[in-house]
Amino acid sequence: MHITMDRSGGFANIRLHREVDTATLPPAEAAEIERLAAAAIKSPASPDPMPDAFTYVITIDGARHEMTEPSGAWGKLIERLKA
Repeated sequence: MHITMDRSGGFANIRLHREVDTATLPPAEAAEIERLAAAAIKSPASPDPMPDAFTYVITIDGARHEMTEPSGAWGKLIERLKA
């Protein structure tokens, strides 16, 4: 599974980019990220813009998901990718 995450916006517009290919990770780590991604895909992503909020664009195996201030499954995936 290939995942990219781009964050922009916020008060200072500090950008963040992460890219993960689970085929290159240890099996346990790959399984955790794939589980989080599968759960996130099933959850709605909030595209509604908010002033000074971070905007996230997450691409999972070519499928693009855009959201602001994610929570739930998307929030968990983002926290794991930022770690």
